[in-house]
Amino acid sequence: MNVLFGDYDQGIIGEVNLKDFPTVYQHSITEYPTADDVRQAVCKSHFWGAIYANTGASSRLSSALVSPRGAEVYNNSQALTYVLNGAKYAAYAQTIYSSLEVLMQATKRAYSQINGAKVMAAINVTNSRIA
Repeated sequence: MNVLFGDYDQGIIGEVNLKDFPTVYQHSITEYPTADDVRQAVCKSHFWGAIYANTGASSRLSSALVSPRGAEVYNNSQALTYVLNGAKYAAYAQTIYSSLEVLMQATKRAYSQINGAKVMAAINVTNSRIA
């Protein structure tokens, strides 16, 4: 089951170690320059699914962690996006979905391991909008 991974963010959110996911293939954003290109690759059955880090995801998260206004407007659904071809692979849709969920959790763990201590030191824990 081949899954495409793209990093349009080029920040910490896209820094996931894919060695634990042998069927996930990271491709250059020059090969798939837009999110629509990723969706087309999945729809044309080049991949069973795809996950990508959206442009600006890391900077929006950083802003949310240090600024009350950033925390107010932060929308975590804008960090990662996944696409799966549930019509073509209906029998495998739940398996593909579960695999993409595992990959998204791995991305979350990678962010925490790489950047967690630094972020925690900078968070204003006295502000209820952030903490």
